[in-house]
Amino acid sequence: MLELMCQRNVKSDAITYNSLIHGFCYSGKWEEATSLLHRMMNERVDPDVATFNSFINALCGEKRTKEANTMLELLCQRNVKPEVVTYNSLIHGFCHSGKWEEAMSLLDRMMNEGVHPDVDMIRMYCMPGEMNKAKDVFDSMATQGFAPDLMAYKMLINGYAKSKRKEETVRLAEEMLEKGLTLDVKLIKC
Repeated sequence: MLELMCQRNVKSDAITYNSLIHGFCYSGKWEEATSLLHRMMNERVDPDVATFNSFINALCGEKRTKEANTMLELLCQRNVKPEVVTYNSLIHGFCHSGKWEEAMSLLDRMMNEGVHPDVDMIRMYCMPGEMNKAKDVFDSMATQGFAPDLMAYKMLINGYAKSKRKEETVRLAEEMLEKGLTLDVKLIKC
């Protein structure tokens, strides 16, 4: 299709390239995806955050975090601002590869760059039982103007319950109820 567009003098844009790159990345066709990225840049079509997110997310899905991190650096070199989705993919990839230090370092970088954490960040800290850090992310969401939602409360409460921290579990459940959020019977998995 891309070749047909070229033959008919139809100029490809970032949306066209992103669609193709996304498909190749998720099909594991890395040579084709990389070739399209180079072609895109050679044609002076600037890759955007969606372009890089396709690479980063698909690479992390294959636990190729080093290559995904390289894509993050390339994204930054090209003056494209990473977004929460970009960081979530890479942090999630580091966590699933057992690279907790890299994940936490990336979370710090994300927050230092002014990208607001979301519920996935709480999950990242709850998994290894780092509840103080999970609570810090939870609290920072509120101070940055993002009210923690039901999912954030559930993750944090489950994390506290698994860590056998009953007082925090009860206190947070009560806070959740005070805010009008419904408590689910399946919520706490001790």
